[in-house]
Amino acid sequence: MKKIGYLGPEGTYSEKAAKSYAGLSYILKPCTTFDSIFEGIITNEVALGVLPLENSCEGTVVRVLDLLARNDKVKITGEVVVHVCHHLLGHPGTSLAEVQSILSHPQALAQCSGFISKYLSHAKLQEVESTARAASIISECGPSLAAIGNDEASSRYNLSKLMTNIQDMAENYTRFIVIAKEQQIMVETEEYANSRTSLILSIVDQPGTLYEILKQLALRGINLTKIESRPARTRLGEYIFFIDLDGHINQPQVCEALAEVKKLTVEFRIIGCYAKDKEKSL
Repeated sequence: MKKIGYLGPEGTYSEKAAKSYAGLSYILKPCTTFDSIFEGIITNEVALGVLPLENSCEGTVVRVLDLLARNDKVKITGEVVVHVCHHLLGHPGTSLAEVQSILSHPQALAQCSGFISKYLSHAKLQEVESTARAASIISECGPSLAAIGNDEASSRYNLSKLMTNIQDMAENYTRFIVIAKEQQIMVETEEYANSRTSLILSIVDQPGTLYEILKQLALRGINLTKIESRPARTRLGEYIFFIDLDGHINQPQVCEALAEVKKLTVEFRIIGCYAKDKEKSL
């Protein structure tokens, strides 16, 4: 059976996203870093990888963007949107006053900053590689340590939920992308309206180029859902752009727009054309 890699250990939101996407069709393989997931794809150790791309509260996971830019053999083949509910986890009977340190992933700490400031301003914050890893660590320590994690981590590591739903925004969602070595383009006409196309562009360095690119999409009624720049790692002031748009590359208006956009770039890559998660699209 094929494997699907995700940022481990067991009990992370990445595992939840991987289970949601793969069901029982793949063996789940926890990985230690985002880089190791990409490496697993390239070396065929895993068939698919699941990585967080953006959160509705804290924005883009830029490390994932950088890895997409550097690995032109890896494509986006799907997405999963997960509702994020953070809890304060600790040993049974622990009071908030006893908590001296809070461990979690940097994104989780940021997403709960309001709660921490209000109720645990005295506690030190410690960043670890995942919410599940934080739960694992405190399960072996005393009551002075707490973790921010989810229901799965609470159950897996026998921790109590000292406070529930502590994220600052109730509507807290993370969009995960599914990556693979080969892109499988959808061809079903009925799916076109629910498609997303992702691009990486390096544009011609002259005034108005980005405006002209966006105009080609707007003229054809194509909705731009994400645009973000990252350093090109060539010289100061040079950037590459990541773009998500609604639509399928087989739709005439999308095909025409992309042909015009390509003329305005020095690098043009379609890194994915896939179905949007119908549950909750960011």
